[in-house]
Amino acid sequence: MCDPVGFMIYSGMLMTLYISLINRNYFVLCIGFFLCTFIAAFRGEAGIDTYLYIARFNAIEPGFSGFYNIPIIESFLPFLMWITKTLGGSFIHFSILFGAIISLLYFRILKNIPNSIYFGLACFPVIYIDSLFNGVRIGLAYPLIFLAIFYSSSSLFTLGIFSHISALIAAPFKIFSNKNFFIFIMLTISFLIIFDSEIAQLFLQRFDSKFNQYQNIYTRNAYGGIADSSLLYVASLIFLRSKNLNGKSFLMTAAPLLIGVVFLHIFLVSQYVFMLRVVRFLDIIFFALASQSSRDFDKLSFYLSLSFGVLYSLNFLRQIASSCNYDLNNGFLPLIHNLL
Repeated sequence: MCDPVGFMIYSGMLMTLYISLINRNYFVLCIGFFLCTFIAAFRGEAGIDTYLYIARFNAIEPGFSGFYNIPIIESFLPFLMWITKTLGGSFIHFSILFGAIISLLYFRILKNIPNSIYFGLACFPVIYIDSLFNGVRIGLAYPLIFLAIFYSSSSLFTLGIFSHISALIAAPFKIFSNKNFFIFIMLTISFLIIFDSEIAQLFLQRFDSKFNQYQNIYTRNAYGGIADSSLLYVASLIFLRSKNLNGKSFLMTAAPLLIGVVFLHIFLVSQYVFMLRVVRFLDIIFFALASQSSRDFDKLSFYLSLSFGVLYSLNFLRQIASSCNYDLNNGFLPLIHNLL
């Protein structure tokens, strides 16, 4: 283990969030949000990708000149950086702003949507903490897409796309009515034609660069992404329960579903790094769809999500413990001296 103190801090953050969810204590949840945001803001350069976020922040020009240089694709995060820098803030202030926004979004989900408890117990603490430390660019898209699906909101969906382009995968899932979805597709195609497909080329270049970059950086094996593939299966089971599938019908559907997830993992998730993002978005989507159910509290879903959540968190802590494989300021463990 590289940093026992950092490991204990991550464990403490996870435990605080889980205790608040199990007891439905939103005061403790707010304490957890504050704690996680504070530690993330003062993490220094800790984090596998933190140096990239700092470099991006430093490259932002304040004022009107910087505003016009904000990229079209995935512009929400650079926009928040631009606001922070224009107001004279540092990367620490940006981290606090980001943490506050993402915390408010998750607070709305967990407090106002009763059936979101299954999402909360199964994966929320891990996804939330990871979003603050190592998945800043995509982290804002997760709660936006959850809310977009739950409320069938095209505006939240659009914000999700501007946070991370992978959020486009949520388009077919109850965000648009059939008529509006058709109009959306036609307007998008027309827009691309009018601008001589320049934006389409930007999308393709973005995908190609990220695909090749991630494939070259991360070594893939049969176990790569197995945690999120397993989460997809759990999310699918909870979705089935929300549709009142019980007893024999539930078991008969669960078996072929497991086979499908296994094949998805073997042939796609374990082979291509970008599929990890796709699968995690699918996890979010299925939990959001399950949250729309009017079904009362389901014990099986509760214990299933709680049991898996423990394993999911332990796997997260295992990754933290082995993060010194990355020679970047102790991986993504927080730099304790920045808090002292």
